[in-house]
Amino acid sequence: LWFKADGDSGQTDVIFSKFEDTSNQIFIKLNTDNKIVCAAIGGGETVIHHAGSTEIDALAGTWINVIFVSDRNGDSKFYVNKSTGTYGRSVTSGATTQNLDSTGIMMIGQRDNLASSNQYFPGKVDEVAIWQHADLSDFDDLAAAAIYNDGKPFDLRHDRGNYDAFTGKLVGYWRMGNGAFDDKAGG
Repeated sequence: LWFKADGDSGQTDVIFSKFEDTSNQIFIKLNTDNKIVCAAIGGGETVIHHAGSTEIDALAGTWINVIFVSDRNGDSKFYVNKSTGTYGRSVTSGATTQNLDSTGIMMIGQRDNLASSNQYFPGKVDEVAIWQHADLSDFDDLAAAAIYNDGKPFDLRHDRGNYDAFTGKLVGYWRMGNGAFDDKAGG
């Protein structure tokens, strides 16, 4: 996904979630220190938890690309603007055999089921994509760089450069504002 925060709210700001309850959820968020956190929790156990070690303050007002890749064996990768190291990361792996299926609904730009009006992400979210792929080793730094595309999103339904093994594995894609009536140049 791509996001651009309006600013550091000083609160936890959820960008993407699949939230059944606190014991069963997957999320990408900015924590209270303005660091990106990606996690998967199943059956009350943390399966994967990535936390950036550096705030994203230097990227204020810009679009940021986040790619979170994980498998059921506890292997994962976390990219920010095509890099696993730009904003540092700490990784916690736990119950690697957990099933992450849940009855929770997927939410973009919101924490969970409208329980509170202050749970909306203060910013913009774009190009949210979900893939289902059997082999995590197929996804490498070149694929992340191709998706980042020098900061210019492209249609992930079509192969491009080193993004060539994933179009057939795309199971969800929300482009947010790229509809027929969103062509500013064409009026």
